[in-house]
Amino acid sequence: MNIENFTISDHADNNNGKLSIMGMFDRIDSVSFPAQHAHCCLALRLRFQRSEEGVHKLRIMLVDADGKAQLPPFEPDINASIPEGFDTGTANLVLNINGLPVQRPGNLYWDLVLDGQLAARLPMYVRQVGRQLKAA
Repeated sequence: MNIENFTISDHADNNNGKLSIMGMFDRIDSVSFPAQHAHCCLALRLRFQRSEEGVHKLRIMLVDADGKAQLPPFEPDINASIPEGFDTGTANLVLNINGLPVQRPGNLYWDLVLDGQLAARLPMYVRQVGRQLKAA
């Protein structure tokens, strides 16, 4: 199995096997914390060999630098199938996330676990910017 794409973006769409991604990013800026990122997408494209056909268990988690989960894990199954006449096949997954909570500045990581093994780690940097205005 090869990971062809694992990214966070403003928008992603899987349309008949064609993965479209707009606005890839790795940083969230906020004036104050806790904060909430209105909307983002995780986009994933995996390529499987014929020997890897079948159902695979995914687990996608957002963790902090200490490994503490920031969200409940996403645990979809991926069915790897290879079309007739092809040597490999692909599987796309788009996760739409509304209201992503961000507790404090620091480094977060999207961990991709495939069949019980950590397959990829995608960093997401959270920064505090500007000044928060005090109420009068």
